[in-house]
Amino acid sequence: MTEGCECCEAATYLSVLSTNDEVAYIEVGIEPDVIRREIRADEMVSFYFPFSQQIDFLHPTAYDKDGNALYYYGYPKNSTTFSTDDFKWHRIDD
Repeated sequence: MTEGCECCEAATYLSVLSTNDEVAYIEVGIEPDVIRREIRADEMVSFYFPFSQQIDFLHPTAYDKDGNALYYYGYPKNSTTFSTDDFKWHRIDD
């Protein structure tokens, strides 16, 4: 590895395309590196972190305009089996 070569460093990148009018913003990250982006239906936002991390460990969460969590991105909660088909946005039930 070449010292000072930023192209060789690890990073995490996530892009989200919203199809839901209820979603007002999305938060992604681990404290203290939490990023919030406003979003509208049919709009795309991107998140970049200068470190490598599994996406679901960054807790992507979609919120409505009142700050209520609507969806999380990852595997289903309390699941004992994991399939790539299950790695997606899930509605947060109250």
